[in-house]
Amino acid sequence: MAIKVGINGFGRMGRLALRAGWNCPEIEFVHINEPAGPVEAAAHLLEFDSVHGRYAGSVATDGSSLQIDGATVAFSAHDTPGAVPWAASRVDIVLECTGKFLTTEALAPYFQHGVQKQPWHGMEYSNTGYVLSGIIIARETGKPYSDYLRQKIFTPLGMSST
Repeated sequence: MAIKVGINGFGRMGRLALRAGWNCPEIEFVHINEPAGPVEAAAHLLEFDSVHGRYAGSVATDGSSLQIDGATVAFSAHDTPGAVPWAASRVDIVLECTGKFLTTEALAPYFQHGVQKQPWHGMEYSNTGYVLSGIIIARETGKPYSDYLRQKIFTPLGMSST
């Protein structure tokens, strides 16, 4: 069974994470939230990246979701993580790629809407829970998502912190 991944923030980091993990059979990207723009802009920026080049597969939109290589990925444009319908897409893990939500207080909306805290190498523990120093928030479902994604996506891209 594939890990269902959501991305909050589809700028350079979010698009790079998607490109890196897209063809991994154990990962299924199911929801992208990009507060800054419409789905058409997200599709264009994924397809035409000025640094990483043109996406090798197909990218399209139906006006409300992305179609990437024939797969549908739900899309939203909410300003806050708590407003994103992560549960509706059955997201197992969210990649926080905006760079805005870095404290326990700022991450609270995720945890209030179904995303559970899970420790990850690189996180600091505080009296209120785990605080990210990376970009992963995961639901606890008994699977080692954090280690797996670190090995499959972030380490090959040079993004793993130890």
